[in-house]
Amino acid sequence: MDVVLSDATNDPVPESVNESLLAGPLDLGRQTRNLLLARPLHELAAKVRRADYGDGEFQDIDTHYLALAMFDFIMEGSVFGLGRLREEVTSYLAEVVRQMKPALGEDRCNQLALEILNSLHNTDNRNEQFDFPYYDVASATTRSYRFSLLTFERQDDNQYKYRLTEAAILLYVGQLDIGAEQMQTLLDRMTAELVKRGRVNEALDVSRQAYLQAVRYQDSIRTRLDRAQRVPDAISWKQDLEPFIEESREHIDERGKEERSLLGLVKEKINNTSDRITRERLVRLCETVEREADIHLHLLRLVAQAGEKYLEASRTMFRARQRHRLPDMEDRVLPQLLKLPQASLTQVAQRGWHVLLPPNVERVFNLRQVIELLTEPQAEPPVRSDDPDIIKPIPEEVPHFGPEVVREGNRYLKLTFGAGRPVFIDEVLEKAEADGLDAVVRDYLVFMMYQSFSREEDIFGVDAQPQGRFNLPRVEGSRLLFTPRDTHDEQ
Repeated sequence: MDVVLSDATNDPVPESVNESLLAGPLDLGRQTRNLLLARPLHELAAKVRRADYGDGEFQDIDTHYLALAMFDFIMEGSVFGLGRLREEVTSYLAEVVRQMKPALGEDRCNQLALEILNSLHNTDNRNEQFDFPYYDVASATTRSYRFSLLTFERQDDNQYKYRLTEAAILLYVGQLDIGAEQMQTLLDRMTAELVKRGRVNEALDVSRQAYLQAVRYQDSIRTRLDRAQRVPDAISWKQDLEPFIEESREHIDERGKEERSLLGLVKEKINNTSDRITRERLVRLCETVEREADIHLHLLRLVAQAGEKYLEASRTMFRARQRHRLPDMEDRVLPQLLKLPQASLTQVAQRGWHVLLPPNVERVFNLRQVIELLTEPQAEPPVRSDDPDIIKPIPEEVPHFGPEVVREGNRYLKLTFGAGRPVFIDEVLEKAEADGLDAVVRDYLVFMMYQSFSREEDIFGVDAQPQGRFNLPRVEGSRLLFTPRDTHDEQ
């Protein structure tokens, strides 16, 4: 890593120089240099666009994909071999271009493949290193960063072959997208290992990256929970939110254990170190880890409150929303508009005249209707209160049946269910009507049979399951199937 990020032309900045600046302006030199590694790819894309001449020949060509594919091809050739020949690289790129855009001719595919290879090898500048400026905080100057992506050298088999430099490998591997959880686990363990080996400066850089990953993880959790609170009806608690919260809680607990262990290790190193600069860096490392731990502590509270906030958001969906009063156009808006100068009023009318139009425009067919509409007095709208609406509970109306009706209905249902065979609710009601039961008794039968759908309130020893719907002249609803309950199930 140090070789990739070192300057090929300027002397490296000693670690002891400008130590006080490290606590001041943020040193982003390494990140800036890593960004510059992708600069040749962007220039290649712009160069291909300029060569399009407006005819759309290279319109669907993704040069970034072609560059990364070439890196992967050369890297694979360097595993068991010594690199890739020039003919191998151009043939591979031409085939990828042909797959990307079949309408492109073979000559143009070969030409574009050669252009990509030469551009990333910087052939236009005699294969010299790429040279880009960047601002260095430690020295407070603009420095020059030089690097190469490809090398073309004679190998042991006496052939010239292409190989990737460490800068190209860093550029290629750095594009891999790893989740924040995995990155936090990896970086925390790397920090602990670097501290054990005494490489405090690198441990400080890695801990900074771990802190940024914690911020990234915090943002992802907040976004997920905020969405659940905004649209709770679009998210299933059991399937979507509960597993996510459980995984987040386990990850945060694991991070807390790792951070406590790392803090203990760093504090032990501080007590055993006499060098001033090393102690200062260890103190900054300890502060960075503590800031990361604070984020996880805040996330733990956020995750713990997620269930309660989700329930509150779900309840809010069923509340009557408070009406907000809009300003009266004739009393407040139009008088202010009429006080404006004519030029200003004209500008306002050109931009916002449409807001004065009603939602439904009435059709007027003659001048008399126009005059009637203009002279018709408008009724004063009722003044609405800004107080929140109150939802009054609806009193539950329980049907009242006489003792004779209750005894007759229970007796009839016990005889019907005592037969020991499954029976539908509509069959019971039709048979009761055929047996001459009164309409009030049949109403009681309906009430008791639907009450038996709840196993806790059933008094006849049957299980009820809905099987579609039924429709009779006096009642309609879910068609319940009643089956005798096994004595073994009751136990």
